[in-house]
This record gives sequence, C-alpha cells and structure tokens, in this order.
Amino acid sequence: MSGERNLFNHEFVRNWTNGPLLVRNDNGYFLREKDINPLAISNRYTVWDEHNQQVTFIDSETRTEETLTPTAALEGNVEVAIADGAKISCQTAFSSFKDMLANYDPENVSRITGVSVASIEAAASLIAGAKKIAYHSWSGVAQHTNATQTERAIATLYALTGCFDQEGCNRIYASHPVNVVNSPTLMPKSQWDKALGLEERPIGPPSQGWVHSQDIWHSVLEGTPYKIRGLIGFGANILLSQSDTSLGQQALEALEFYAHVDLFETPTSKYADILLPVNTAWEREGLRTGFESSAAAQDHIQLRKKMVSPRGESRSDLEIVFDLACRLGMNEAFFDGNIEAAWNYQLEPLGLTVEMLRNKPEGYDIPLEHKVRKYAFRDPNSGYLAGFNTETKRAEFYSEILHRYGYNPLPEYVQPQEYQRNDPDYPLMLTSVKSGFFCHSQHRSLTSLRKKAPYPTVDISAALADEEGIKTGDWVEIETRAGLARFRAKVEAKLSHETVIAEFGWWQACPDFGKPSYPVKGEYSSNYNSLISGDSYDRLC
Repeated sequence: MSGERNLFNHEFVRNWTNGPLLVRNDNGYFLREKDINPLAISNRYTVWDEHNQQVTFIDSETRTEETLTPTAALEGNVEVAIADGAKISCQTAFSSFKDMLANYDPENVSRITGVSVASIEAAASLIAGAKKIAYHSWSGVAQHTNATQTERAIATLYALTGCFDQEGCNRIYASHPVNVVNSPTLMPKSQWDKALGLEERPIGPPSQGWVHSQDIWHSVLEGTPYKIRGLIGFGANILLSQSDTSLGQQALEALEFYAHVDLFETPTSKYADILLPVNTAWEREGLRTGFESSAAAQDHIQLRKKMVSPRGESRSDLEIVFDLACRLGMNEAFFDGNIEAAWNYQLEPLGLTVEMLRNKPEGYDIPLEHKVRKYAFRDPNSGYLAGFNTETKRAEFYSEILHRYGYNPLPEYVQPQEYQRNDPDYPLMLTSVKSGFFCHSQHRSLTSLRKKAPYPTVDISAALADEEGIKTGDWVEIETRAGLARFRAKVEAKLSHETVIAEFGWWQACPDFGKPSYPVKGEYSSNYNSLISGDSYDRLC
C-alpha cells in the first residue's frame, strides 16, 4: 500500500539503498562494469540514467558523494548490451522489491496475519508519516523457519523511511576502544572452520561462533560431521530452552563427559558428571565498559563491587574458565589465570586500571563522540564515505550474497513449515511468550515472584474456550506431533481463534510457597520446548 502511494523516503532510497542498482534478470546478480567491459580495471555497480538512456557506473567502495545522480532510475526494466554484444534484460533492485510486495496487498496480509485490513492500513499510514521509527529487537520473530527473511522485512522499514542511526531511531552508539580478550576470532582459522553447521550454513550463525542445538545433538549421537565426546555448560538449561527435549536427553546421556556450571541443580545439570557451583553477580566483581541503553550510559565505565563473600566453594564463571584454560596449557592467552590482569589489559587504552575503578565505585564517564548517520561519515584520510556494512555499502532491499548461496535475495514471506503440514489433528497455531516476572527458565523458586505468577499458563481465545468448555484457571493439555504438556488456561477475549500462546521455562519448584516442580517430559510436564521439534528451521540460520 505504501509503495502504491509512494509513501517512502525517495531521497534515502535513491541515495543510501541499493534500490537503484541494476539486477540481471538472467542470473539474478547485479550488473557490473566487467559484464559490459571485461578489460575494465574496476568492477563498479550500474544504474540506468533515464536522462541519457544509458548505463552509468557507481562506485560504492570509493564513494565521495552522498547524493546519487537524480536521473538514475529507481524503478523499471531496461535492456543493456554486454561484452559479447548480446542484450540482457535488467531491472532495478527496487523494482524487484516492489514486484514482490504486489503479493501482499492489505487483504492478503490480513489473511496471513489475522490482523484486520483497517489496522494494517492504519499502521502503514502511521509508519509512513513518522519522522522517527525504532524497532524493539529480541522479540522472538526470528524463531521460526522464515526467521532471516522476517528480520530482513522489518529492517527494510529503515530503508524505506531512512529512520536509522538518528535521534529517536535505532542507534549504533560509539564504543570505547578497549582491548578485546574474548573474541572468537582469536581462534586459529583451522579451529574456526570446525564450527558445527558451518558447511550447511556458511553465512549463518556458525560463521559468527553460534552453534545450533540440533547440530550438537546429531554430532553426539551420530558423529556428524565429527563426534562430540565432552561438553561444558555454563548455566545453559538447554532441555528447557531448546527444541527436541527427548533428543537432547539422549545426547546428554551419550556424552562421555559432561560438566555443568550453575547456581542450582537443573533438569539439564542432572545429566552432568560434575556439577560446579557458580556464584551470583553479587558475590563477585564485574567490569563493564559502556552500557548501550543510551549515549550517556555508553560513556560509563564501572567495576561492580562484590556485595557479599562467595558462599561455600562457589567460584565465578571467569575463575573457572581461566583456571581450566591454564590447566590446559593456555597460560599466556589467559594472563596466567589472573582476571584482574586481563581487565587491566582491556582498560589499558583508556588509561584506567581496576584499582582506579575500585577506588571510585560510582565509575568514570569518558565522553564518546556519538555521531548520527555514521554511514555518511567521511573518512578523514581517504575522503570516502563509510556507507553501510553490506557488500554494496548500501541498505539492501535485494541481497546478492543470499542469492549466491541459494537463498531468496528478497525478504519474502514463506508460511512456517510446521503450519504447512496442514494436519487436521493439529489445527491450532502454537507460539510462546516469556513471562515478565522470570528470566527464561530461572527464578520460579523465588516466593516473591512465584506469588505473582504461580502456574504455567496458556492464552486461548474466548471462542476456543467456549468450543472446548474451558474456563480461566483450568488445567489443559497441549499436544503436538513432538509431545504433550499441560498449562493453566487464561481466556483472552481478543485473541484470534486459532492462536494458542504458552509460556516456556517451567520446571522449578518453590517449596516456600508450596508449589511443585515439573518434569521436562512426560506426564505433568509443563515444558513448552518438549512440544517443539527442531527438524524444521530456517536453513540459513
């Protein structure tokens, strides 16, 4: 709708996105300078000059001007002569994006989402008319089979509106130039190349050091691509936080050695050969350089004091890691086990030390220069504009790197694979919600919090409640092809009929409040993730 009405920021789309770049219709790649002249020294991107009716080359790496030529076509199809004399059909990346959007008129979007046409149109008008837009991330939209494209679709709002890295919008703040001691890139490439899932998802999370639980389970149980024999877990209650609970249980049982570090015994830690007690944040010091929530907070550097002495034989995560590393012969990389020495190394560029921070517990404010629109910042040495952290140096409607790896270059909606099964035995749509009283699978043992949320709950619509004879407070069972779990019903009048929203993270007892624990699997389980299979997931991430 906004595209039809041209309710987008034409200036930003033209100057700072890859919308004007020409895409070859024969192979889906950007038309480049060497396609036209193989002997060219450079290989610039191309746009179509509507005034001169010819291709114009633009250089993203050595860009010096903010504005693109105003005669560059933002939309349209053209024919371009290439090196062998043939003519190929091309269209702008923005045209590709708009063609995809034609499938999503308000009526179709309403059918997909269950949101009324009137609400969709009102939201579109609100966004189109806003001068400032911010997106709250970590909202869970990335946890299904179309995760990457869903996140990309949301990100295109920045490209359509220009509302990025400006006051009142999502910002990337400057950060203090501290020495890095914990980057995965410190590992040798030969070790990095062993990351589970890297071969299948070379531009996904494995390339950033993140491992998929499914890859761990299959490596342990099947030895693919190699066999994991041992595991150390730091507070990761993976049987409650990851899918395929049964598969996870099998894998933990099959490990030759498993050590777990945690505050409490959890369903996951019960499989450990060794359970090491970790202490809480209040029993140890903690260093933070920048707090991210605002520009002023990002300036702040503080050493959190230890409030009480550690209980029993508990140690901090860092103490355990540093000690283990030294016992494995990595003394030099881990400062001979001296955490304070590591912190001092981090702080060195700032002229601070741990001792200075201890003597000033309120911390230091070291002002940073928080610029807006950093993509338009000109490097003082080269004179080139910074651009965006993409291959085209522009916000991307069309991703050539995704296309190269066999993915859709456009953020198109694809129905979740689980929903596509269309199994009449499972006609409802299940999703999860995180309780605001607890942190993931923690804290349900605290009486003050458990009194506010004593039971695992599931939200269902009033219409569904009437059909099934369910009242608020009734225990109900949810069954999926993966498992069975029970929750107490909350009837929500405005919830759509087919949507069921259950809480995750339930297992912990609260003896002081008389509330029992729940098994992670089987009868009386309230473990949401025992209902979820991991065999359908976004193949990119």
